[in-house]
Amino acid sequence: PCIPDVHEVNLSPQVTLIVEPGAVCDADAFRKNYPAFSIALDGRVSAPSFLDELHQLANVDHHSGVDRLRTKCTAAQVHEEVQKKAFLDVFMEQGEPQFRIYVNDCDPDVCFAVWALLHAEDIAAGQVSPLGDRLFRVVDLLDRLGGIAAIDPERPLVKQLAWINQPYEEARMNPRTSFSDLNGEAMGTIIQEVLTRIDAVLEGRGGEHTLDTRYDLLYEGAEWVMIQEHGFYARSCLQECDVPIFLSVRPSKEDGSSVYSLGKIDPWHHSSLDAVYAVLNAAEPHHITKENCWGGSDLIGGSPRATGSGLSQDELCTLLNSWFAHTARYGDSQASVDVFIRHELPSIRPTH
Repeated sequence: PCIPDVHEVNLSPQVTLIVEPGAVCDADAFRKNYPAFSIALDGRVSAPSFLDELHQLANVDHHSGVDRLRTKCTAAQVHEEVQKKAFLDVFMEQGEPQFRIYVNDCDPDVCFAVWALLHAEDIAAGQVSPLGDRLFRVVDLLDRLGGIAAIDPERPLVKQLAWINQPYEEARMNPRTSFSDLNGEAMGTIIQEVLTRIDAVLEGRGGEHTLDTRYDLLYEGAEWVMIQEHGFYARSCLQECDVPIFLSVRPSKEDGSSVYSLGKIDPWHHSSLDAVYAVLNAAEPHHITKENCWGGSDLIGGSPRATGSGLSQDELCTLLNSWFAHTARYGDSQASVDVFIRHELPSIRPTH
């Protein structure tokens, strides 16, 4: 497939990493267009996890078509799968597993999943430190809950994980640059730095890093809050907010588009994020496609990956307040969504 920004690096003679920022395809395109031994991670293919023995490829994901709260993060799934002979056999050539790893991001979930594939045989043979298992469990907890997890910031294991993830944290939270504009080479460099730090911690020569939990409260409504995260671990403190949903504002892209994360502070709250995505996609001035849209799981998601959002913070405040007022009377069923889009959205966005 022709992707404008592709960075390819050999992590070992058997493992190749292909970084394509923001790129997404569906399962059919993946099976049709990608070579044997390909494995897509964490949203690179918009489909639930699958292992295709015929085409010798796999997708590992916890975003599309799953119960996010009950589905392990990508790294945790990979960590389990590489311990299964049936999985490794699909990727075996001349007695060694071969992986062409496709990713569109460089977050900790991706990095730990790549590390598990890079060390697949060691993990399968039980030759990795038990500390590795504990790190994967914390990664799973944080990623599956979208960062909204009660963690002890003074716990040595948590501080070691923060040190491992520091290269990603510094890029993600840098106020002078937009993380959304990172190219494939920059993302590849971050992944390789994190891989090196995982090795260092497991070998007893890693460091610790203090967790930054700072955030600004930009708006507080009856059902939701808008925040700007200054610390990478800010969401771990959001349970102090007495509302079920948050919208996080991230630095704008170079073209002026905005980047937002949308998630549930209370994972058991009845509000449907899928309904919110549908409303925001209908209001979105940018071109919306199946692969580039407001979306995610019913626990955590956000604005279109490729283009960002053309909606301003003020527009989002108006839209979300109107939507939640509507759901208080009519619920958030698909019929309710359709009524809101047809009858209320035009008056909120008259140029829509």
